Amino acid sequence: MSQTCRICVFPGAQNLPLWYMQKNFPETMLDLQYTSSRDEQFQLLNDRQVNLIYTAPDNLLQDDAKDIEMIHPAAMMPLYLMATPGFRERQRLAVDHPASGYALIAYQAVQSIGLSLQDIEVVSAGGTRQRYEAMLHGKAELGLLHAPFSNLAQANDWFILAAPSLDDPLLVAACLSEHRHSPLIENFLNQYQQAVEKIVQPETMETCEQLLQQHMSNLSPSSIQSIAADIRSQLERLPTTLNSDEQSAWLNRLWERRKHAKWPERIAHY
Repeated sequence: MSQTCRICVFPGAQNLPLWYMQKNFPETMLDLQYTSSRDEQFQLLNDRQVNLIYTAPDNLLQDDAKDIEMIHPAAMMPLYLMATPGFRERQRLAVDHPASGYALIAYQAVQSIGLSLQDIEVVSAGGTRQRYEAMLHGKAELGLLHAPFSNLAQANDWFILAAPSLDDPLLVAACLSEHRHSPLIENFLNQYQQAVEKIVQPETMETCEQLLQQHMSNLSPSSIQSIAADIRSQLERLPTTLNSDEQSAWLNRLWERRKHAKWPERIAHY
């Protein structure tokens, strides 16, 4: 009897392969649970409320991830440091967990445009949707966003201040180490690989666009087409598995990046 695979993800276009699996491989029985924060993801996984999470790889370096390991890198939409018109008067930066992987990328992006971390106030808002909403409602002026929220921000006439570029993928699937080779995870990985093989084929472009439009109905057709092309291009380049040596090398690179990074002093919560 098939077992449901419960996956905790952030909202966004990066979920296209999972949406494709739900539509075309119903026997996989995926249950997607959308989260608002990195901490919620890891609590759910450690409490065995979900089987998998999709998260920033840096998040696996924190204490609550010691029993968690990567499964495969995943496609992630480009990240943009965006600003509302009010950022010239006040610089509050919305992040998820202040020590999360994307928060570090945001801090580095802020410094790349000439701002000092001493000049900004860090607001712990949550995931990308929550960062966008914090900016929308005047609780922050700066935030790291990706599609579809970066598209909505541009429609609001917000500014793109920086487009961080990193060598390693920005998203990874992960599970508890004890479950890595369980039938449930192995079956998921097999179905995921098949889905990726289908998604990158030219004849599935229309299906991908339809799925994105279904889940992100507030975006224009041209934005949907651009997002679909971007995700499919990334999936063509990314491996669908990671061995232990590759995982260790990746985590070591992330440790080095965090060790030499500059971190802000002022953190706010709401």
